[in-house]
Amino acid sequence: TYDFSCKVGGDDFTDNSPFIVIDPSSNVFTLDAENGENTIRIIIYNFSDRNIGEEISLNNLTDKAHVTKDGVEYTNTQSGKLIFTKKDAELSGTFNFTSSSPSTGANKSVTEGVFVDLTY
Repeated sequence: TYDFSCKVGGDDFTDNSPFIVIDPSSNVFTLDAENGENTIRIIIYNFSDRNIGEEISLNNLTDKAHVTKDGVEYTNTQSGKLIFTKKDAELSGTFNFTSSSPSTGANKSVTEGVFVDLTY
């Protein structure tokens, strides 16, 4: 099993060492995962205020998710959610989202997202 996995446009995406930063001054959580040239970034504001089981919407001005697939950047988050299932010294959760490409207008969906026991 992988520490971070999902499907991007139906294709498997896995990363055993995603990078998490929680900026103490801004209270912003950023998760970066890579699979070859493809990448995923999830950004959550007000991290310390988030609760286990809370459904965090990924379609507003602050909380968002981006994906790069086959050289195309999909950075306009259209919809999605993230739920933390563990939030202590390690983080676990589930996510899905759809983002569009500013250059092509096309959408890319990320489904079946899960991360398990990530340290930061």
